[in-house]
Amino acid sequence: MFTSLADPSAEPGFSSTELDGRHGLLVATHTPSARRLFADYLTDCGFAVWTADSGVEALDVFVRHMGSIEAVVADAGLPDLPGGELAALFHRHFPGVPVCVLSDEPFGTVADEVREIGATVVAKPVHLRRLVQALSAELDS
Repeated sequence: MFTSLADPSAEPGFSSTELDGRHGLLVATHTPSARRLFADYLTDCGFAVWTADSGVEALDVFVRHMGSIEAVVADAGLPDLPGGELAALFHRHFPGVPVCVLSDEPFGTVADEVREIGATVVAKPVHLRRLVQALSAELDS
């Protein structure tokens, strides 16, 4: 999940200067290289991408940009607020926002709980095309 900031002085967490009709995504993972990879790829696919390095920061970024961010991609392994817990918070407080949780264990108890609340679970290693297809299907439905 890489952040493609053309201008490093741009607002932290945002990888594009304007939406131009694109779907807005929030990507939350504590791994800087993963954030950059995902953000670069998703931006190249036409999404406007904000990033966060923790679950708490993801909530903050989402609230600050509410209305522009339409979906959330969260790593299940976030240290402060794991992706499953973050998905549950979004389900409770922002029920119309699709959440996709990236997980090393896509068939365990946590993944089942995430699916029960309507979130999508994507297995790691993540195939970026599949992630884009899943996000596009959620956002275009």
